[in-house]
Amino acid sequence: MALTIWAPGTGAETFFKIFAGIMALGVATYSGFVISYVSCIKFWHSAIMPVLFIVAGVTCGTGILMVIYSIMGPMQFSTIRSFSLYILPANIIIVALHLWISTYNSSTAKNSVKTIVNGSLAWIFWPVVVIIGSIVPMAIVLVSDASSQSLLIINALFILVGNLALRYTILKAGMYPSLLTDNGL
Repeated sequence: MALTIWAPGTGAETFFKIFAGIMALGVATYSGFVISYVSCIKFWHSAIMPVLFIVAGVTCGTGILMVIYSIMGPMQFSTIRSFSLYILPANIIIVALHLWISTYNSSTAKNSVKTIVNGSLAWIFWPVVVIIGSIVPMAIVLVSDASSQSLLIINALFILVGNLALRYTILKAGMYPSLLTDNGL
């Protein structure tokens, strides 16, 4: 960002923007692959897990960029706002898809989904992940414009809190299969 302010249009700015984008994608992808590699916890062991972490990371990035672009100018803001209207529903769809796929993975993964949806983690999943982290930000994006910076800051905070709560619920819901009742299949 410093090069964008002090040396716009230079080769160094372009290089560092591309490099930073590749590294950010790598960090988001890496954590998803690490969790999906754990084969003994069936709720985590899913091919959709890296996609879920990438989409969640991009969702957080768009929330932060909307704040930055609302300060920089309305032209950039309208572009990121339009993208945000697609990525927020995509995030909800990917989370729902992961929960749905996990119910067919094994009985242990199904128990993990039950823990999230209506068990001990439902108190954080429904109000924080779904409402505060997904539905409220979509509503804020629909009604906001570049001049509503304080609303966009609240929106970015809601998205970040929802993303952290999602990661917490995914990590907390992971269970080892029982040796007596579930063979992990």
